[in-house]
Amino acid sequence: MRRDEYVRDAIKRYQARRSKERSGGAHSRREPRRATPRDRAAGYADMRFRDFENSPIYKTAVVVNSYIDYLFLSLGIIMIISPIYGYISQIGKDLPPEKQNEFQLLPIFIGSFFLIGVWYFLFKNKEA
Repeated sequence: MRRDEYVRDAIKRYQARRSKERSGGAHSRREPRRATPRDRAAGYADMRFRDFENSPIYKTAVVVNSYIDYLFLSLGIIMIISPIYGYISQIGKDLPPEKQNEFQLLPIFIGSFFLIGVWYFLFKNKEA
């Protein structure tokens, strides 16, 4: 890693941004210039993490991440319950042997491992 070059580039970007703010630039006389996505990304890149945590983009990402975690938790539970429900729903029905379902263990094992992974990322990983 070239840390010294990265620090010098960050300082140059910061100084250039400060000089634009002080001078007002050519756009300030006419109408305020809208920040492009590249400008916003550069601003976020130069922020300290504590400042970034208070930004709206970070808060939005945290909320979306939480929803996705719980969506995967729900999918894991469905992966485990659906083969059990399918097997139980056919008990007591008089079906010919070729139409009877067998009890499926593989989706239950996959769902269990899926839930363990989701549990790790949802709860265990956030404790550390």
